[in-house]
Amino acid sequence: MNQKKGLLVKMLLSIGLPVAIIFAIVAGISLYVVNQAITRITVNELSARSQAVSNEIESYFTTYLETANQLSTNPEIRSYFEQVTPGVGITTTPNFPEIKQTLDNVVATDPENIRVAWVADVDSSQFTQSDGSSSDGTYDINARPWYQELVAKKEVFISEPYLDVVTNEIIVSVVAPVFKPGTQDLIGATCVDVSIDRIKEIIAENKIGETGFFVVSTNSGMVFDHPNPDFINGPLSDTDLSENIIAALTDKTAGPIAYDSAGTASQGYVTEIGDTGWVLATGLPTAEFNQSFATIQTMMLVIFGLGLLVIIGLIVLSTRSFIRPITKLAEAADQLALGAVDIDYSMANDAKADEIGELTKSFVNMAENIRDQAEAAQNIALGDLSIDIQPKSENDVLGNSMVSIKKAISRLVADTIMLSDSAIRGDFTKRAEVNNHAGDYAKVIAGVNQTLDTVVDNMFWYEAIIDGIPFPVHVTDMDMKWTFMNRAFEDLMIKNGVIKDRVSACGMDCYNAGANICQTEGCGIRRLVDQGLADSYFEWVGRNNKQDTAYLKNKKGENIGFVEIVTDLTPIIRVSDYTHAEVTRLGENLMRLAEGNLDFDMNIAPADEYTSQVSTQFNEISHSLTAVKTSIGDMIEGASMISNAVIDGNLQTRADAAKFKGAWQDLVGGMNAILDEINKPLGEVMVVMDAISNGNLHERITGNYSGDVDALKQTVNTTASRLEAVVSEITEKIEQLSKGNLNIENAREFRGDWITISNAINVIIQSLNDVMGDINVAAEQVASGSGQVSAGSQSLAQGSTEQASSVQELTASIAEIADQTKNNAVDANKARELADTVKDHAAKGNAQMSQMQNSMVAINQSSEDISKIIKVIDDIAFQTNILALNAAVEAARAGQHGKGFAVVAEEVRSLAARSADAAKETTALIEGSIDKVQEGTKIADDTAAALDDIVAGIEKVTTLIGNIAVASNEQASGIAQIDTGVEQVAHVVQQNSATAEESAAASEELSGQAELLKQLVDTFKLRSKGKSYAAATPAVKEVQETIKPVPTPSIDLGDMDMDKY
Repeated sequence: MNQKKGLLVKMLLSIGLPVAIIFAIVAGISLYVVNQAITRITVNELSARSQAVSNEIESYFTTYLETANQLSTNPEIRSYFEQVTPGVGITTTPNFPEIKQTLDNVVATDPENIRVAWVADVDSSQFTQSDGSSSDGTYDINARPWYQELVAKKEVFISEPYLDVVTNEIIVSVVAPVFKPGTQDLIGATCVDVSIDRIKEIIAENKIGETGFFVVSTNSGMVFDHPNPDFINGPLSDTDLSENIIAALTDKTAGPIAYDSAGTASQGYVTEIGDTGWVLATGLPTAEFNQSFATIQTMMLVIFGLGLLVIIGLIVLSTRSFIRPITKLAEAADQLALGAVDIDYSMANDAKADEIGELTKSFVNMAENIRDQAEAAQNIALGDLSIDIQPKSENDVLGNSMVSIKKAISRLVADTIMLSDSAIRGDFTKRAEVNNHAGDYAKVIAGVNQTLDTVVDNMFWYEAIIDGIPFPVHVTDMDMKWTFMNRAFEDLMIKNGVIKDRVSACGMDCYNAGANICQTEGCGIRRLVDQGLADSYFEWVGRNNKQDTAYLKNKKGENIGFVEIVTDLTPIIRVSDYTHAEVTRLGENLMRLAEGNLDFDMNIAPADEYTSQVSTQFNEISHSLTAVKTSIGDMIEGASMISNAVIDGNLQTRADAAKFKGAWQDLVGGMNAILDEINKPLGEVMVVMDAISNGNLHERITGNYSGDVDALKQTVNTTASRLEAVVSEITEKIEQLSKGNLNIENAREFRGDWITISNAINVIIQSLNDVMGDINVAAEQVASGSGQVSAGSQSLAQGSTEQASSVQELTASIAEIADQTKNNAVDANKARELADTVKDHAAKGNAQMSQMQNSMVAINQSSEDISKIIKVIDDIAFQTNILALNAAVEAARAGQHGKGFAVVAEEVRSLAARSADAAKETTALIEGSIDKVQEGTKIADDTAAALDDIVAGIEKVTTLIGNIAVASNEQASGIAQIDTGVEQVAHVVQQNSATAEESAAASEELSGQAELLKQLVDTFKLRSKGKSYAAATPAVKEVQETIKPVPTPSIDLGDMDMDKY
């Protein structure tokens, strides 16, 4: 049965196994390809589902982000924040109703999702909502998390989800900042509170498989959605998610990911939700993820398994017909193989007349022959070579072979006995005759002979090898007694009188060698046995030695003794000490070289027999170091020469580069080249400076340079140019002054210390103008005064003679004055009547002006009403824009069917934007009209006030005219008193006549001198008094302020003052 099973297995292995392997390979490849395809499809589905949900959530949030942004850019809301200040209620401003309406309109655009719209003012820490709620006095905007986040981001954002205490539902706030125009100063915020129920619906609508789920986290890492509701609104770190998905959600790392959720392995995809800062991850448990593949895998495995079973069944059926007789033969062969020759010999009688039957009969005959020869072989194996073996025939190979085996073994046994007997006697020279044997038996005898030869040769060969080792080697047993020593150790022991020869030394204690470590803890064998250390160092016969100790082991690995090798370290130690000393000296020289000290230590230590060769090498190094010292010394000398020359100002000195080679020559040549390059610009600088010192300010440096040298060139040329400009300015001003022209512009302001020059020139020009101008004015006034005095004196002399007749005429004039006074009284009464008439007209004009003021107020009110209408139009445009945005979002959700509606929504949005722009422009025009109306109202008010002043003035004029009439009556009595005064005047006239003659002579002389001074001053061209020079510097003004003003002469000799004389 075992044979049948083995044959069947072989058949199956030879045919079925390759087929099964091919089936397995094909199945494995097919399953791998299918698995990869299904995995790719599933991952793509997760990615697409993740992107789709992300896009829907982003679209949902985008609408409210744009709404909050539009509210923040509304100029009416910005104006509203500017009106709300600390102490002013947020609901008490004039335009609060419009703001409230705007917020209501925002809520009305999406009442299903927008819970409330509200605005918050920063500086007053107040807010108001579309539902009418407002903050109280305890509200502190700075303590609100949304405000702190707004200050940090300064852009529109979505807050973390929170529980609304009013509606008791989870919402988010979309907050947008409102800045002061043209700045980043935060003045308020516009906000929209949005329900997140729609996001939950979006997630619920996009179910993934049977057990798939979504995980959504907010910008701060708070869980918004999770398959386990207990984790919602908590931090990601507290969930049952694995660390890698928490890290991906926190770091916002998009892409496929495998992770654990509640201990269940899952596959998913992470994606960001637009610019909201939120992150979404899909999750599909691995069991469901691989479910499709598992089903296909099971089907394919079943198909491949059935196919394999069919093939195996065919193989079994096809081989059953010949397996049975072969099985019997196999059983018989197994018995023969096991040494049992008592097989079923009757199977030859049952054999069929076919190939297998013939095989059976032949096998039975073979078995019978094997049985006979086995019996003979058994006897030979038992050492009985006396048996008689009879072959079946001449062709009985087995029988004849058994006879040959018996003979060969007999010869082999005889020679082996002979060699063993000789070896036992110690005679290793005996050898068996190889030619008496054949084949492997001959090889066996030859091998034995060679083994004996090799053993003998190796004994002497190994001994010769060990003797050839120059180091002393000796072997001891476990009792530390010598069992062998090589020739080097033997010679050393004989030389020191320890032994006679190595044969006599065997059995002696090894401490007889006399080393200083013998019979101490430093003994090499003791260190190996006690400490496990294989090396030891000692002094022996005046030499420094190292000894390596090892165990001697037999074939079983057992320790049977010790082997020690002694190495003479004296030459190595001497060379090492010598090298260390010389390297130290060389290192100190190199350190001196590094420090710039060339005072080297060139003394090499004397050499002995071991260090002569290395000493020669250090001598060569010393020679090289000397050459280095010389070369560096020459280089330092050349560099010092150049440095000293540069310090002394001699830039023509050069080092001799021919004295150096290689890099030193390049270095010295480079230093010379540096001096050449430095000398070029300095030469040009010297030429320019020499020209400037000789008064030539037109010379410049013209060479092409770069770097700091170019900066020097530009500095020198700039200095020359500025000096030339200063000198030219000074020359021009001095030339004008030398020509007497003081009517010139101030010198322009120079830079640096030169500014004192320009200030001084300007002070000189201004001072000369002031002095000469004052002199000119004084001369003119003196000339004028002297002329007046002269004319007055002459007139006084002539008038004195004529005053007598004038006094007579004065009496007649006084009578005429009396008549005129009466006429004045009559005229004054008429003037009072006219003043009353004018007063009535002015009062009537004042009344008409009041009516005009009322009209202006009505116009102003109408303009404000029109402005409110425009604001309503602006709100309509704003709401239309929001509706267009919502329509565009709905059109985007509708996909292909909403494209036409999206175009219409875009056109409506564009129309709303243009309407908003037109409303803004109209608002600007109306606001300008309001400003002009207000300005006209102010002018009308001023005019009305002026008319009131005119009426009051007329009343005063009327009063004054009445007073004039009274005064005219009083003048008559005053005229009588004038007559008395005329007589006194006649007496004074006689005295004035004499005084006038003397004044006339003096004034004639003064007039001549004044005319001469005027001619001298006229030679200068002076500035006009009202002329201003913008070039005058503050320094000039300060100097001018320190000059004491020349007092302007005032000689007033008018005709009306003549009576003072």
